[in-house]
Amino acid sequence: MPPDGLGFAVTDILIVDDDPYSAELFAVALRHEGYAVQKRPEGIDALEAVRRLHPRVLIAEFMLPGVDGATLCSAVKAEAATADVKVVLACAKTFREDRDLAKKSGADHFITKPVDFPKLMTWLRTAAGGPSSDAAGGAAPSRAPAMKAVVWGCRGAAAEVGGEPTSCVALALKELNIILDAGSGMGSSAFTLPSAAETWIILSHYHPDHIAGLGRLPAMLGKNGTVVVAGPRPGLLEAAGPLLEGLAPERITLVPLGESRHRIRPDVVLTGLWTMHPGSALAYRIEHEGRSLVYCPDNELEPSDGPRSFFSEKFSIFVRNADILIH
Repeated sequence: MPPDGLGFAVTDILIVDDDPYSAELFAVALRHEGYAVQKRPEGIDALEAVRRLHPRVLIAEFMLPGVDGATLCSAVKAEAATADVKVVLACAKTFREDRDLAKKSGADHFITKPVDFPKLMTWLRTAAGGPSSDAAGGAAPSRAPAMKAVVWGCRGAAAEVGGEPTSCVALALKELNIILDAGSGMGSSAFTLPSAAETWIILSHYHPDHIAGLGRLPAMLGKNGTVVVAGPRPGLLEAAGPLLEGLAPERITLVPLGESRHRIRPDVVLTGLWTMHPGSALAYRIEHEGRSLVYCPDNELEPSDGPRSFFSEKFSIFVRNADILIH
């Protein structure tokens, strides 16, 4: 039987910094103190993240691309739903004008880089309290899960002989279903999906054990359902053949993917990474409401006695800080 869905806990502190090294330094120091931390690289997406995550503290770099830290702070403080979020603005400059602008924007605290972390921790505990686990007596307060993941199949091609279900993971988000691979797990009679306004099937590659369940989709959708089928550019049209025969063309949208960020919805981002697997194969990272899941079902190690690429480094960056890794 598939396991129950996987839920995620609250965010204490949201860090917005376009310098990945600075953001990671903040994150490591804060997590060491027990705080639950999320990061964003730019101010444009940060306001929506504050609305959804409602962290107790927002730490933002003063000089951000797109929307600067002071403007972001003003926007957070201007909304009744987020006005209680404590805002810390960080800046490498020490000009009085910057401090004055931070104060005018409504910032609760201003710090300069390099950061004096002991002082910052003292301020955090005084102004915002300790980590959520401390405040709840050892258990972080719960909130509705950002996404629910059910593994319907996780075996490779050899399992088809023995009847074990092959690759298929279903993610349920608000009004959106995402199916990662359509192996025989999707073709099983037990396979179900929550009702949703939109369904995406995202294929990692087109080997038979990853598309064996596609033919069942027309029956699952019924007469009125529509679906988006996405996957690596080479071979997508051929892989969608069973659907093209069973569904009217206007009910199917094909989306070719590569190594790029694709915004499925304003609050759902999909990123691809080519993996070490015969043919065209992608790993995917799905981000929603400050949480992330990485799906990489097929990925071979490089031979130790042959030429090496930089793939290991790329993959480690791709999966870093993910909440769930399916690999």
